[in-house]
Amino acid sequence: MLIDMHGHIFPSNLQNDKREVLETIERYGIDQVYLSAIELTNQTPNERELDEWNACQYAFEAEHPDCIRSYCRVCVLNRNARDVARRGIWDHNAAGLKLLSEVTFDSHLADPVIEEAIAANVPVLIHASHKAPGSPMYPNESHSGHIAALAARYPEAKIIMAHTGGNAYRAVKTVRPYPNVAIDISGSLLRAGTLEYTVDLLGVDRVVFGSDFPYVPHAICIGKVQEANITDATREKILAGNALRLFDRGWKVGDPT
Repeated sequence: MLIDMHGHIFPSNLQNDKREVLETIERYGIDQVYLSAIELTNQTPNERELDEWNACQYAFEAEHPDCIRSYCRVCVLNRNARDVARRGIWDHNAAGLKLLSEVTFDSHLADPVIEEAIAANVPVLIHASHKAPGSPMYPNESHSGHIAALAARYPEAKIIMAHTGGNAYRAVKTVRPYPNVAIDISGSLLRAGTLEYTVDLLGVDRVVFGSDFPYVPHAICIGKVQEANITDATREKILAGNALRLFDRGWKVGDPT
């Protein structure tokens, strides 16, 4: 089984993205893909924009309910952020919440949204990165230290730190003490040994497969798992088993894996 728990559609390129998602699902035999509607050029969408973006994603899931699941994209700066999260989860059966870079997520501005996710027992997928000096960053891009602070404040929250935190050798050890933080390995980072290092440090149960497609080619990301020096049992957990558990609303942080 193959579950890609980190993909996107871009409403400004909607029809092309939908076609590419469906072609990718067929080409690689993906059983389920979890998508959020975002625009990389707009990290702080207003209430109207978010309603339109999320509506695109919910409609896409309704067209292909056998293989597509939705995140609800929430901007914690908006006054209706908690209501957006609540409606996404309960009215549209969103599998989780997606947060990008409107604030660094050690901020208490995120608290109402995190509390809504806890109440529903759904994961929160948070973009995170450690960039090299001089590299462009979003103004409020979170790094693993911000994720760790949030995890410490809400130990019952299911938090997924995206992209292996942007630099596994800095990020993974930062969140290691917080068992409520899972790592998704999406993105184009190709450094040899990164996946093995992450599994060794965290244990296999906290590592989940995502690609970030169509922004990043799916083949790059599946190759990281296929070529890693790990056991077949570990590979199966990363590619599907851990996601099935994490998105199960009956499973809570601290329950047996």
